[in-house]
Order: sequence, then structure tokens, then C-alpha cells
Amino acid sequence: MRASELLLSLLQQAVAELGHAWPDKSVIEPPKDKQFGDLAANCALVLSKAAGQNPRQLAEALAEKLRCEHEHIAKVEVADPGFLNVTFTPAFWQSYISRVEAKGDAFGSSRAGKGEKAQVEFVSANPTGPLHIGHGRGAAVGDSLARIMRCAGYEVSSEYYINDAGL
Repeated sequence: MRASELLLSLLQQAVAELGHAWPDKSVIEPPKDKQFGDLAANCALVLSKAAGQNPRQLAEALAEKLRCEHEHIAKVEVADPGFLNVTFTPAFWQSYISRVEAKGDAFGSSRAGKGEKAQVEFVSANPTGPLHIGHGRGAAVGDSLARIMRCAGYEVSSEYYINDAGL
């Protein structure tokens, strides 16, 4: 399970145990400064008004539940005015290695595209004029985009146009 998915699940459970509904506008994301941990959550801030509680006190209650909840959470800190900063254990991050190896070439792929059709058109290096870096870049970007979209579950047809008309 990804770190953000795990934290979301644990926070939703903790919020429910405190008798509140999960606030829709909550965000879980990496903090701007790495010193604040691996992920930060604003759910205590968003929830505080509906819960009728001070955001910092609510964050402290959620932090205490997280500290007891999962063996892969190394540290949970509360920052003013009520952010939760979570750091995962090295063992949690190391567990990704076995998942990457198990999936092999399929690691990182998804079905997000749901088989939706897409066409990517890109042009070759222009043999009718002087070559420059943009010609090579267009071909590389077009091919890469098609490959990424296939990996994301799209049914992609790509067309590599050969520009051999002209002088």
C-alpha cells in the first residue's frame, strides 16, 4: 500500500473513532520542507469547525491514535495551527523493493485509462532542412507520451510522421 493511501486509511479510521465524519476538503501531501516528515495532513484544521474543537487539540487526538495504530509510523508531530506531520519507518520504505521486484516490468502501470482510445501524433526529424535539438525532442517526447499512456491503461495508436516533402 502506498504511503498516502495508508495514511488516509488510518486517519479516516481515527476520525471515525472520534465520532466525526471525514472532511471532504482534507489534503494529504508531502510537506514543502522534508524536515517535517514524509507526509502532512490538514484534516484537523478542516474538521475543527464542524467538530467544535480547537484544531491543535483535535490534531493531538488524531496524532495519538496514529502513534498507536501502525508499526510503520515512526513519528507523528503536530504543527500549528493543527497540521499532522507523519514520518514512516525505514522498514516501510524498504518494503517497496519487494513490491517493485514482484511486479517487474508492470510496476507503475495502472488501469486509469480504462481502455479509452487515444491517438498521439508526432513528427520525425525534418530531413528537408537543417536539424536542431527540437526535431529529436519532438520524436522522443511523442514516443514517450504514447508509452506512458499505454502503461496507464489507454489504447494508444501513435503516428510518426516522416516529413520528407519539400526541398
